[in-house]
Amino acid sequence: RWDDQPTLRCEAHSDESLRRARVPPPALLLQCSSTLELDTAAACLGWYRLSDKRLCEWADLPPEASDKLPRLAQCPVWVHAVHEDRWISCSDSGWWAQEKRNLGASVGWLQLPCLSSPSPPVSAQVWKMWDGRVWLSQPLLTCSAATAEELAAALEPQPALLLDCSETLASPAASDLGWYTLTERRVSGRPVWRHAVHADRWLAFDGSRWLCQLTECLGQSKGMLQLIDGSCVSPDASRQRWKAWDGKRWDDQPTLRCEAHSDESLRRARVPPPALLLQCSSTLELDTAAACLGWYRLSDKRLCEWADLPPEASDKLPRLAQCPVWVHAVHEDRWISCSDSGWWAQEKRNLGASVGWLQLPCLSSPSPPVSAQVWKMWDGRVWLSQPLLTCSAATAEELAAALEPQPALLLDCSETLASPAASDLGWYTLTERRVSGRPVWRHAVHADRWLAFDGSRWLCQLTECLGQSKGMLQLIDGSCVSPDASRQRWKAWDG
Repeated sequence: RWDDQPTLRCEAHSDESLRRARVPPPALLLQCSSTLELDTAAACLGWYRLSDKRLCEWADLPPEASDKLPRLAQCPVWVHAVHEDRWISCSDSGWWAQEKRNLGASVGWLQLPCLSSPSPPVSAQVWKMWDGRVWLSQPLLTCSAATAEELAAALEPQPALLLDCSETLASPAASDLGWYTLTERRVSGRPVWRHAVHADRWLAFDGSRWLCQLTECLGQSKGMLQLIDGSCVSPDASRQRWKAWDGKRWDDQPTLRCEAHSDESLRRARVPPPALLLQCSSTLELDTAAACLGWYRLSDKRLCEWADLPPEASDKLPRLAQCPVWVHAVHEDRWISCSDSGWWAQEKRNLGASVGWLQLPCLSSPSPPVSAQVWKMWDGRVWLSQPLLTCSAATAEELAAALEPQPALLLDCSETLASPAASDLGWYTLTERRVSGRPVWRHAVHADRWLAFDGSRWLCQLTECLGQSKGMLQLIDGSCVSPDASRQRWKAWDG
């Protein structure tokens, strides 16, 4: 019977379009937006350059090949730009990504079952991958034409790479995360990057995979993080999944990413931001942890000038002594600094120590905003992940604007509050008074009601109670310059 073909199209084109389609492109980019599970197939991805020879000059084609498919002998051939034994050529069954020894034969790891296209990019057919048993369709795999200039640009290694992960990696693999700078060294024919913080850690190729490894292991198949992809000139170009060694096996790390950056990006990342904003879009149940939220300003002193670091600290983590430190903009005993286990929101007395209420378990980032690791909160028993907690960089001007109190506040509730707390709702206007070092707002209707800070929390209180720990509505959050900036939950006294 005749079957409908809803995706089959007939399009009109000019003679020029046909002429261009017949000219083999000087470069091809074979890529897939998802991970290919078969390593040998993944090694076929990447950039290819057009060979100056046709298929008949590369392969010993049987006489019947020309009779069966006349154009086969003159088929263009592309060779992988970095993997010498990966080629794209045609056979009497379509286009193939294959080894050199199989040129002209219907053998390979990836195939485009299309006999009618002069080159792979011209075809709308779906590529397929051999998984060792059957051919699997790969609708996310594409082959696009490119110019020689685009190929040359793609093969130029990036000056800086950022290796980061939004999930917590176990040590010592966690030390491999962070910024890497391009060196003049080459290992296994590929460029090498050196860690910007840990000088003994490198990102290099061992001949079949990319590895984060120590100096003494360069070029060997040893490391704590690996990317099995020999098709890319640098690991940022790969769509394959990184793996981390847990001591027994290699575990997939779906959130680990390697990104290319410029020298300028690395330079900016190394400069401590003048201000930080530590915030959480949900309520932190621990009041001491909640008090760590808010704005921080960069101190003009480094950690070694604030804390008495033991001599072994510099040996364990050389950058520790010169670590930048931020002090809370309104809470004098809340600081952000680093230790030999990561970044901490802590009291001043604990600077440089692995003690605090909030921690970012990242040893490799020059400042907290640079890391994609997840913050954790100590609840008194265990460390709880806080994926909604973020630390962002800010300018001194943004900090100054954030610390400027708002001229009016509206305190409202969608539920009914019992009297007398209900009388505290409504509009408040900023006054010139300050209580406990914070601004004070006065109720626009009830002149005897105020919104003020008592030293640890915001309270709606009567005139005679100003500055005392008395009131009918309270917000336990000492981290904000005004209560509108808080994400903590208000509480009402029911008697």
